[in-house]
Amino acid sequence: MPGRVPAGLNGIVGIKPSVGRFSTRGVVPACYLLDCVSVFALTAEDGHTVATVMENDNIAGRGRAAEGASAGPVIAP
Repeated sequence: MPGRVPAGLNGIVGIKPSVGRFSTRGVVPACYLLDCVSVFALTAEDGHTVATVMENDNIAGRGRAAEGASAGPVIAP
């Protein structure tokens, strides 16, 4: 399938937050107007949990980049 495909067609849940909800520190956007930090998960509950943690880390100022970690991708086991 060419182009963008909704998360639901792939059996996952995608959450696109409002601008500024998650920190973009360490993210290199392809397009400043369209890119954002998003969450993809297997269930809505899992997506909500991850989004809550990301939001709390953003508020507390303790995101990965703030700790001096590389801005590269995180690969979960």
